[in-house]
Amino acid sequence: VFGIADTIREGSVEAINSLKEMGIEVYMLTGDHRNTAEAIAKRTGVDRFFAEVLPEQKVEVIRSLKKEGKVTAMAGDGINDAPALAEADIGIAIGTGTDIAIEASDITLIRGDLRGDVEAIKLSRLTLKTIKQYAQHPAGVREEIARHRVVLRLLIGHLVDVVLAELQDGRAGVRHHDRRVRRDDELRAAKR
Repeated sequence: VFGIADTIREGSVEAINSLKEMGIEVYMLTGDHRNTAEAIAKRTGVDRFFAEVLPEQKVEVIRSLKKEGKVTAMAGDGINDAPALAEADIGIAIGTGTDIAIEASDITLIRGDLRGDVEAIKLSRLTLKTIKQYAQHPAGVREEIARHRVVLRLLIGHLVDVVLAELQDGRAGVRHHDRRVRRDDELRAAKR
């Protein structure tokens, strides 16, 4: 599931079509009036929209989708998007947006073009595919992954640590650097 907020940006229709071709459902969460949101959804090909929602309602939509087992991404640029950006599995800030939205996100698109979302997803999928291929041959792979760790962390975050830990043949203790992973781990521990 992928959420897009507010008005139509250049490249949005192309980005939405590409996301849908990749099998990703596209939702729009907006504070705009229902009629405006419906018109934008029709013009862009958005699968489903939520109109007249406040920031905390955007968070609730994200939580609801996560409870359904969906992996969520949220793209936004405003202070009103920041809570949902932080709640989504992947928060994507538009670089031309507010500092708060940028701080709350995991990825920032410098150009403010949603086609960057598509490129980031393609790149991360290709990276994971490569890691999985190498993981079948752990002997020399560990060193290759370790050598490229900084770049991999920028692309896929904490997953590089998980892959390295699994390649350590039972060595315990994965270090998490991602704030969301730490928060999720703390929530899981609190529920026990």
